[in-house]
Amino acid sequence: MFKENNLKRCMGTQDGANRRRVGFTLVELLVVIAIIGILIGLLLPAVNAAREAGRRSACGNKLHQIGLAVQEYETSQRQYPMNWGTVTTVGTPSPTATTNAVGVSWLAAILPNLDMGPLYSQAALGRDPTISSGALVPLSYTNTAQGISNPQVLATSVAAFTCPSDLSLSGSQALGGTLYATTNYKACAGSNWVGSSPAFVATSGTRGRNSGSTNGVDLGNGVICRGGGTNSGGAPIMTCAMDVRDGTSNTILAGEAVPQYCAWSVWFWFEGSTATCGIPLNYNIIEKGPATTWQISWGFGSRHPSGANFVALDGSLHYLSTTLDNQVYQALATIDGYEVVTQDGSTVGWPQ
Repeated sequence: MFKENNLKRCMGTQDGANRRRVGFTLVELLVVIAIIGILIGLLLPAVNAAREAGRRSACGNKLHQIGLAVQEYETSQRQYPMNWGTVTTVGTPSPTATTNAVGVSWLAAILPNLDMGPLYSQAALGRDPTISSGALVPLSYTNTAQGISNPQVLATSVAAFTCPSDLSLSGSQALGGTLYATTNYKACAGSNWVGSSPAFVATSGTRGRNSGSTNGVDLGNGVICRGGGTNSGGAPIMTCAMDVRDGTSNTILAGEAVPQYCAWSVWFWFEGSTATCGIPLNYNIIEKGPATTWQISWGFGSRHPSGANFVALDGSLHYLSTTLDNQVYQALATIDGYEVVTQDGSTVGWPQ
């Protein structure tokens, strides 16, 4: 009996000890939670950086595909795609104008080269779909007696023209009472864009195309200008391969823009599909707010860290840093400024 009681007592004591060791104390639990929180805090930036790297790569691939589409277009048409259209006043965009505005963009022109032939056909470029005979007339973009031509196409968002890092992209802008699908990719009109604001730091444009002109929107020294005019034919500027004397590998075709900082960022519109290097890269974003004047909003920029993707005329992709010297940046924007640019774009040797 004595031995049995002692055995039970020992077993009970051992069972009690085991029961006390089951689970965590409150202090231990709080320590574990704190450690997990610290690990998540350390890993989250790395995860976000990896996700952004993927988005930046996807964005660059879209621009690369645009570059290849432009090359294909140039091979078949013997010229680069161009903008053309009419504006109320030369050099002044009119997003709320009620007068007839016509035209088309270079992005719309390359839709078939991006395997989007059906959308291109739906646009019926050069024809008014409201006329049963399909008479050849300019496309209308604002209110006319016959209404809006091709409103479905105007509002169609094209994934190939949007950057995955621009999470604030609303998808459309209201211009003249009509919703236009936006774009993050714009053609380079050049660098000769000068004004009174400190943002304007143009240092090139004294040679080559439109030398001496400061109207870098319609009379730019880059590959694709706005092409706006006051007559029905606009003022398109044709660019052929032989015009690119600086070399296709040293000339920017297109780069990124952020619609939130520019009210003219529409892929189907001739006024909404170009930008200039006459304004420093990411100027509006660095200044932490939308541009106070429409002239300043015409620059390139992106949601990527400290730079933006650009594609050259030869189809090569480049990520330009916000800290890039403005002379190099603007030299890359011209088609025939006779600038000498190194392969990595770090220095520029100006002709004597």
